[in-house]
Amino acid sequence: MSTLLIPGRHLLTSEFMAQYLRTVLSRPLSEQVVVGTGVVPDSITHIVVPITSANQHGSRYNPVPLHMRIVGLERTLAPFRTEYGLRISYVPVPHVNVTHDFSALILKHVAAELGEESTPTSTIVWTSTDTLIAEFISLGFAVLPAEWDMLSSQYHTEPPAAIIRKLVTTSWGEHNPAYPLVSEATRTLWNDMPEIPRHIARLWNDPLLTDDGSLTESRNYGVYTVGMGNHDVLDLKFADIKHAVKEGKIVDEGCADGALMVRLAQTFPDSDIIGIDITGEFVSRVEERQRAGDFGNSFVHVYQRNILEPIFADNSTDCVICNSTLHEVWSYGDGASSVRSYLAQKFAQLKPGGRLVIRDVVGPVEKDRTVYLKLNATDGVFANEHDEVIWKNTPTSELSTEARFYRFAHDFLRDMRESGRRAAGTQLAYSVEERNGSRYIKLSLASAVEFLSRKDYHENWVSEMNEEFTFWDFAQWQNELRNAGFAIATDVAVPPQYSRAYQNEWIVKNRWEGTASLWVEGGGMLVPYPFPVTTMVLVGEKPLAH
Repeated sequence: MSTLLIPGRHLLTSEFMAQYLRTVLSRPLSEQVVVGTGVVPDSITHIVVPITSANQHGSRYNPVPLHMRIVGLERTLAPFRTEYGLRISYVPVPHVNVTHDFSALILKHVAAELGEESTPTSTIVWTSTDTLIAEFISLGFAVLPAEWDMLSSQYHTEPPAAIIRKLVTTSWGEHNPAYPLVSEATRTLWNDMPEIPRHIARLWNDPLLTDDGSLTESRNYGVYTVGMGNHDVLDLKFADIKHAVKEGKIVDEGCADGALMVRLAQTFPDSDIIGIDITGEFVSRVEERQRAGDFGNSFVHVYQRNILEPIFADNSTDCVICNSTLHEVWSYGDGASSVRSYLAQKFAQLKPGGRLVIRDVVGPVEKDRTVYLKLNATDGVFANEHDEVIWKNTPTSELSTEARFYRFAHDFLRDMRESGRRAAGTQLAYSVEERNGSRYIKLSLASAVEFLSRKDYHENWVSEMNEEFTFWDFAQWQNELRNAGFAIATDVAVPPQYSRAYQNEWIVKNRWEGTASLWVEGGGMLVPYPFPVTTMVLVGEKPLAH
């Protein structure tokens, strides 16, 4: 038996692929362009299609789920099965990080799935990826380079990745520049299921997403999930909001890995629990929770969406929860305009009497006040503001609190400024002053809180540097909700403690005390200033009469 191995993501099948396959099957392979030293068979009896990144579908790199890729491949290959009497096998290959032996991993997955070894004497490989061509040749295989021109080291016709880029320039249809480049099988599939090209276009055109389907390339999702899903932390967060949750259609926007959705499903089992997250990684983790039965028998669904875009019809949801979400809307969007647009959309989306429940960080009341921050200089490696070599090259977890501040001042919003998503003036401003034999950092209260709030986020340090926490104080947040049409919990017939700003005692005791203190000018000397609030719970209700 002679095998043709066609590894790839297979997001679509191109017209070139369909025509090339017919040429490979109908003419002797000796007449084709073949590279490598492996055996070139006279004919093909078995086609094996390893589908790489099979478990990933929420990024520009990989926007189509596995089952839809298999449907597209089967529509393309089924006529060849009938015409040439072929056996066709599909082998899912999970996503892996960049590796120099990916070809070997593919072969191992094929052997494990089919129970058959692919050897240079029984298999010829079809791939137009130059690095894979080199890897398979090094393993002794003969390779059909397809779209890749070995002489010019460039594509002589557009590969699927380039076709995808054409696809997203306009809506799908005969007018789309990608239309004539995809196979008839893909055209008919996408015409039958237009949600596929819509999903691809949504991921590619979302201005907040990176190519791998994240808000930031530096976030470690494993670390983030452990921190956000810690049972004690989750108990506190859920206790803050559960009495304000209105049953019915409950939407958790920015649901991350679905940990809060589990609590919602347990507490409100007859409600519909809908999760929304922009990142494909988190959507996959919610789906895994669902597979494991974490949500019980409740109806639970998760969407990969940008919450700045319309998702639900007007007057269609009972409760929307934003848990540590809106500071990201501000940070990765366009600041105040993005948050205000979001609030207006939620007001329209909620039914009369429906609630928007926000739990998030909050700015201090006197955020523009000048304060003096005294930091511990002996709880780690010391460095002053001029010792850049030390505080830039020492892990943040090993730096003293004071040295860590200088690293923070350097890193805060740097990526956002350099990318043009934040103005140069957003750089953290401070000065160092000696007072009564002690060193103080003079800055605004808001800047001090930005540092105190992030100074212990070592594992996701770079990611956290992209975010702002203190842009609005609690009164400003309430005004923004009222301007959007909401009544605040203190204005309607629900207990006033639903909406409040408070100081998280655990943060103060375990993160701030002993490492930092705040001081202000008073009577010609510095006097202690209390730590500000850290957290807010803000509940807005859409009036019944609306």
